[in-house]
Amino acid sequence: MLVAVPLEEEKGLDSRLSEHFGKAPHFAFVEIREGKVTSWKIEKNTLEHGAVPEHLIAHGVDLVLTRHIGPHAREKLVSFGVRVVYVTEDTLSQVLSRLTGTAGEERP
Repeated sequence: MLVAVPLEEEKGLDSRLSEHFGKAPHFAFVEIREGKVTSWKIEKNTLEHGAVPEHLIAHGVDLVLTRHIGPHAREKLVSFGVRVVYVTEDTLSQVLSRLTGTAGEERP
């Protein structure tokens, strides 16, 4: 499963989650297999606002973990089968730790 996490900065595992999905300066991409993190990387977001959902869909993202996402972006992702889960963690490290357990609150 490929997971995307919007980030405010690129500081490795200490990177803070972004409060704004579409304008997040960076995204972490995390591969999960058999309930374990097998790899992760952080990429700079060079996309225009509004283009992020299509980019994530095209790259096969299965799950987005985010603190906030607008309704249009969420609807676009969900319509292509991407789960969107809201989290309260502050850092990528905290989110990765949570991935091996529960993954936040899924909202309808």
